[in-house]
Amino acid sequence: MARPYANEMENLLETFLWVNSLDLSFLHKTIEDSGWLNLLAVGSGGSLSAAVALADMHQYWTGKLSIAATALQAATVPSQHEQIVWLLSASGNNVDIMSAFNSLVVREPRKLSIICSNPDSKLANAAKKHRFTDSHIYKLPSGKDGFLATNSLLSYASIFMKAYVSIFESSSKWNDIYEEITHILSFQEVIQGWKKTILPLLEKRNLIVLYDTNTRSGAFDIESKFTEAALGNVQLADTRNFAHGRHHWLAKRGYESSVLSITTNNGKRLAERTIKLIPNEIPSVNINLGSNPQTALLVSIIFSLYITQWAGEIQNIDPGRPGVPDFGRKIYNLHLPKIVKKVKIDDISIIEQRAIERKAHREIAYLKNNNQLEYWKDALFAFKRELSTVKFGAIIFDYDGTFIDTRYRFDNPEDMMLKKLECILNSKIKIGFATGRGKSIRESLQSVLPEKKWEDVIIAYYNGASIGKLSNNTLPHHGIPDTNLKKFSAILDKSYMIKNNSQIVIKKNQISLCISETNLTSIIFSSVNELISRFFQNKIKATCSAHSIDIITYGTSKCSLINYLNISEGIENILIIGDQGKWPGNDFEMLSERYALSVDTVNSSPETCWNLGLEGQRGIATTLYYLNSLQLADGFFTYSCEA
Repeated sequence: MARPYANEMENLLETFLWVNSLDLSFLHKTIEDSGWLNLLAVGSGGSLSAAVALADMHQYWTGKLSIAATALQAATVPSQHEQIVWLLSASGNNVDIMSAFNSLVVREPRKLSIICSNPDSKLANAAKKHRFTDSHIYKLPSGKDGFLATNSLLSYASIFMKAYVSIFESSSKWNDIYEEITHILSFQEVIQGWKKTILPLLEKRNLIVLYDTNTRSGAFDIESKFTEAALGNVQLADTRNFAHGRHHWLAKRGYESSVLSITTNNGKRLAERTIKLIPNEIPSVNINLGSNPQTALLVSIIFSLYITQWAGEIQNIDPGRPGVPDFGRKIYNLHLPKIVKKVKIDDISIIEQRAIERKAHREIAYLKNNNQLEYWKDALFAFKRELSTVKFGAIIFDYDGTFIDTRYRFDNPEDMMLKKLECILNSKIKIGFATGRGKSIRESLQSVLPEKKWEDVIIAYYNGASIGKLSNNTLPHHGIPDTNLKKFSAILDKSYMIKNNSQIVIKKNQISLCISETNLTSIIFSSVNELISRFFQNKIKATCSAHSIDIITYGTSKCSLINYLNISEGIENILIIGDQGKWPGNDFEMLSERYALSVDTVNSSPETCWNLGLEGQRGIATTLYYLNSLQLADGFFTYSCEA
């Protein structure tokens, strides 16, 4: 049997204190990396209320379009690749969240993240199979919620709030929010004031809840809880949308209705003027939840939890265990409509379908219906035929995002990758790494590869500015920056936009900009290219990686490693694997070569830079898939394109 609702409410303060103690560094990384992306937050029941809160936070802080959706909506909406998708679930085991995950992961959104309380849940285990997913597991000290989401809802909303406020404003700002929420939950005088004010409203069977932009999450949750626990009918409207006809409900059914407005200081005047115009015989109040919009979001959720408790007391219903009928359990366990699987079309396998969709940026059905599929099919098959007939003497990898996961870029490569690497080296095949890094890659690889193999590993440092064998400890060269780079660094130093939103690191062969907020990356990149166009056209250029903008001399290129292997090692055919194939990615030039595979983004060319990986995979998982397709021989290898 579920826990009594009152018992769960007693744990709210403990839950909030626990949130404050959490290390959210990994969540910070996910949010920082997604600041430039639109957001889709997916949840069911109480988790949908948390999704609404997350969407409001992301849009408030980043300015990016953010929406909350049910599992059914998320599983059926058209694919939007340039977004972060969040799946929220307390248990991580309900059928809807799993259907949504299985549908969304194969569409490969730019970022996919989950948050749940159960590390052994179906959702957590599914995420492990798709390694580009960020998993955030926070096991609640209060244990599992009852029938309604209580501590899980407050914890998720607070976790996200703490992270967003700390990233986009300051830790001290979070401390202010923490102190106010702690005071409300500890001393209860504010809560008792709410109770005294709204009890008369709960005597009516219909409750109209008005809200402003900062209290939407709490209002949404009131409707959810009142409906799920059968506490009453709730109608929602923001204060102005109420003016567009919704007030007419009161003209016809005012005798059985009441109006509750929850606002912040910003919406207080409009709310009070609206409430004043409602006939006196209709119980109507406005409750101001504070001046700070972010604090008010959390307070509105706390308010929802308490008004649910009071409504239950009046109606003699325990919201934590209202008694679920047998038909309700059967409805809950129904599955979403089966996700439409890709079917074999014109002798195209599932892997080939996904490869075409990545390249054409269109669904297979669209391409087929618009007579475009044949073109892409012919291009893919031509690429695969050529790739499978070549004997390769070397393989070149990008490093970050291709050979190691960018989320763990300061760690050494994984054992599985190293085993594949050693197998290649044992077959007397040369290996190259083309990277924007400096000596850190040399030190990392030297620490994990046998010294006797160092001569067969060639590194192109700083995007190709300095090239040599892994055994050469004098590389990369350091010293006075290139003249044009030195002059350009002075111009960057005078750019307020660039200087104040990025860390500028000047080296001999490269200037790197580490952007403070990822949602500014495109703006900073545009600003850099504007300056290059004005002052250094055809002298220097800029490229983007997953974590920085690199400015290099015009003649510098990762393709220099290809030339090095052609000339110094006499190797003609080289397989190239990278992740940033789409312009202006720092692998764009290298992956535009003849025999190039991407493990992530691709260019628009039909002739090369295809992503042939399994659907729902990217990064090092796809690199491993490619490496498993190599047929090694003595001094060369071939690539098997069997789908």
